[in-house]
Amino acid sequence: MNSRLTESQSASDHSDFEGFSDDFDDTEPSLPPSTGPKPLEPPPYGEYISWKEALTAANRWAEPRGYAMTGDRAKYRVQGDPTTIRKKWLIYDRHSKPNFTVDSDKRIRQDRDSVKTDCKIEATVTQVEKDSDVWLFEVIHADHNHASSLSASAHVQIREQYKDKTFKQRVSDDKRVGISAKQTYAALKLANPNNPITMRDVYNERQKVRRSELRGKTPISALLKALIEKQGYEDEFFTLYQSEGGIEGGPLSHLFIAHDKHIDLLMENSEVLITDSTYKTNIFQMPLVNVIGMTDTNRNFFAGSIFIPGERYEDYILVFFAIRKLYNVYELRYPSTFVTDACPAEIAAMERVFPGVNHILCIWHINCNILAKLKSLIKTQFNRENDKDVDDEADSQTISQTQTKTEKLAEYLNAKWKEFKRHWMTTIEAHSEEMWNTNWKQFRAKFESQYPTIIDYMQAELIDQYKEKIVRY
Repeated sequence: MNSRLTESQSASDHSDFEGFSDDFDDTEPSLPPSTGPKPLEPPPYGEYISWKEALTAANRWAEPRGYAMTGDRAKYRVQGDPTTIRKKWLIYDRHSKPNFTVDSDKRIRQDRDSVKTDCKIEATVTQVEKDSDVWLFEVIHADHNHASSLSASAHVQIREQYKDKTFKQRVSDDKRVGISAKQTYAALKLANPNNPITMRDVYNERQKVRRSELRGKTPISALLKALIEKQGYEDEFFTLYQSEGGIEGGPLSHLFIAHDKHIDLLMENSEVLITDSTYKTNIFQMPLVNVIGMTDTNRNFFAGSIFIPGERYEDYILVFFAIRKLYNVYELRYPSTFVTDACPAEIAAMERVFPGVNHILCIWHINCNILAKLKSLIKTQFNRENDKDVDDEADSQTISQTQTKTEKLAEYLNAKWKEFKRHWMTTIEAHSEEMWNTNWKQFRAKFESQYPTIIDYMQAELIDQYKEKIVRY
């Protein structure tokens, strides 16, 4: 950095250390009581080649003194043209008035809404003449109204000085080879313990790298581009896609992918398909529908996957059209059976694209829905039997006792669910209509008094609507 200071400044006044004791004490050290704001040295007068260099120099001066400065308003030679700045004001980075949302007398905990102090320190950087590389830095108001910060990492402007090319290259290289942000941060701190960079800075830099790699595309569009550019992808992937609104070159809305090895398995086992959705658990933030095949030895395999923008009927129509297209391209016999959850939109789309196909509801999804509704009832039953609410902990209760109570509840819940599930699975393993009626009557008689709302839910939402897709006869 090409800076020209007029003279070096002396070290801080030793009076700043008054109030500290020289006597040894084995108790935890503490700062003396605050006596109000102490003056902090402003940056010295100097000449620089640009206002940005002056700001950098000011912050290098301010860093060890516990504050930072940032750019404020400016004057231009050509109004509105940022390349013609002739004068720039620099101010304390916490210059605004404090903004507390709760009055101090009503505040229960420290208000974190504001770190502003309304500090009036101010400096200017002025270009000597047009097109000159001489900028004069001088302080207008030198008084601070606050104590110095305990850590330089509290100031963004200070941290920005450490985000040089070396830092950016380190973050980019670590991301490319799969090193986590936490490990990158630990390495930076190990190399320089005084580095004020925070974990958030590392995460933000990784996001910049990611956006640069995407080149303005959405993640899902970048994935498609990578598939297309992959050498020999036509022999390795079966890919279908659709853009938003059907506009060519528009944002990608649907993407179906099937790998060649999975297609080989599908060609040998095309009769039964399972479709299962995951809900925004991927980096693309889009629901992913997995298409799963089943071998004659009852082993599952991925047949394909499709990203969809939502779970509407129109989205599922494209899911099943993609499956049908895959079967048509490889001249496979259409699947005879689909296994899905109870999503009405998915079922309607399946029946339109594959009319007359056998349909079975996934019993695992059904059991998950039943358990979700049953948990609160079992917990209430446990509390009643123990004559105490598990969530109401006495003041004298120890952590170990709380854990014991929680463990007892978990064991109780597990035992009750196993019993309920065992009888339910026996009920649906009926081999005839008569056997089903008998099983369901016995099941209701056993559990209706304990869990009436669950039995009503199963009757209305499962049995009345989907009995033929659940009962196994």
